[in-house]
Amino acid sequence: MLPMDLGKLLGGRLDTDALKDVIDLVTRNRELLANLPDVVRALAGGLSDAGEQARTAGLALVGPDGKSGATTRLGGSASTLGTIAESLTTVATFIDDAADDVAKVPLMGGPAKQLGGAAKTIHGTTTSLGGLADDLVALADILGDVGRALTALGDKLDTSGTEATGLFAAP
Repeated sequence: MLPMDLGKLLGGRLDTDALKDVIDLVTRNRELLANLPDVVRALAGGLSDAGEQARTAGLALVGPDGKSGATTRLGGSASTLGTIAESLTTVATFIDDAADDVAKVPLMGGPAKQLGGAAKTIHGTTTSLGGLADDLVALADILGDVGRALTALGDKLDTSGTEATGLFAAP
């Protein structure tokens, strides 16, 4: 029998050594390759599960309606804190005005200074509370971005899992 040149039969140059390597690889890993559909299905299931977890985390942050998650609650708390700061500023102004009035009464200089000191302390506290409220608003915005990204990631992972499952679906 004459040796056959497979490359010529297929219409071009064929690297038979490389083809032999591929056949050897498939032969050596026959058992693993037979289980490949199960491996891909397990991977697909893992992707879908990861997608569900990411989506759940995202929805916890932003809420299914975009308004009922943790970020909205954090923003509401920041708003409340800002309102408290504004109220304390008003109280501090009243106390400062009272200190000025008390200082006009003879022998009331000491109490007037104490009231003035209290007003100054309250003003400092309200400045800190206002800064904290601003930081909480910024944090709520950042967490909202993270929540939306996690939700989108969850959708992508779930889609990838579904597509991977379809690779070995029965026709």
